[in-house]
Amino acid sequence: MAIKRITALDISILEKLYYYRALTIEQLSRMHKKSKQYMYLKLHHMRESGFVEKKAIHNDINDKKVRGWYMKITTKGLKVLKERGYTITRRADKNDVRAGHIYYVLAANDILLDIKDYGWELEDGREVKAKYNRNRGELLDGAFVSPSTNQSYVFYVLLGVGKGHVIPIESQRERLLKELQGHSNSAKNVYEGQNVISDYIFFCKEKAWYSYLVSNLYETENGLFVARSRSVKIMPLLFGKYLMRILNNPSEEENFINELLRYLEREWQNKRTFEPTIYGNFSRSYLFDGDTSETYVVNMLDMDMKKLFKISYYNDDRFREDGARRVIVLIPEGTKEVLKRRVNYRHVDYVEVPVGKAVELLSYV
Repeated sequence: MAIKRITALDISILEKLYYYRALTIEQLSRMHKKSKQYMYLKLHHMRESGFVEKKAIHNDINDKKVRGWYMKITTKGLKVLKERGYTITRRADKNDVRAGHIYYVLAANDILLDIKDYGWELEDGREVKAKYNRNRGELLDGAFVSPSTNQSYVFYVLLGVGKGHVIPIESQRERLLKELQGHSNSAKNVYEGQNVISDYIFFCKEKAWYSYLVSNLYETENGLFVARSRSVKIMPLLFGKYLMRILNNPSEEENFINELLRYLEREWQNKRTFEPTIYGNFSRSYLFDGDTSETYVVNMLDMDMKKLFKISYYNDDRFREDGARRVIVLIPEGTKEVLKRRVNYRHVDYVEVPVGKAVELLSYV
């Protein structure tokens, strides 16, 4: 049955489909706090009215198997928005997503749904590429922006590619690293008034992608990519959603680290006691186990390679000049050995944190 009277909910759905380009029924349900059954019926009526279209998800243009479904806005739906004062700059066909890219758009929208209540907004990949004068064919998927803190992180969603592929496949690895080298060269040759990407997040759905980037991203362009960036974070997809809760909130991050240190203190059977406060690029704390020297605590659960780069400059000479303050680096479990291959000073201790415990603490944020 076609819609006889357009409601505020209809307009909101059309607006979301225009801005986010592709959304599943589940995503639209979450956005509007409606049940999936209710949203299914609503979208059924909107389809009969010609406002939206249901499209199949395929791995690529040659894939005949339907992997799922998503919704998109139609020309008639855009007309409804335009009649109500919305500025429309893209036709319906230009707003569509190509088959091979639909997974990344839906994944980015899914991340947003989990972090938008923590002050984040999403910038579409095409807008980000235009802002930074990047090629439209690049892999970057968009940017997460915090208007309250003016922070902006360009992000990549790294997924598997089809059934049976090794993840990450060599062609993807080469394409990604080449793209990042191009960004690094742009940062080197920046001129006044030019926008340059400084902050990155890599969300890895597959463990192989995470392991590959943790092992290799630091050396991209002989380390110049990390050196010229402000932050380069590598996060498992699920864990990354939790870490985003504190990324633009220093006070919440400090509370989280305090709780985490108290947990570690109990695990270490009270051998060490911490009282952390913020100090520049590190957190400063005190170590009471017969040694009263100050210690730096670095939160590297986000696997920010720029933090590792900064730690690398805290060499033996600077360690002595700074009063022999040791560095404790909090890292996800299973990553110590690869980081020690990059930076391995006697005064730097890598402490592996159970991801499950970190998620438990972040759940209270």
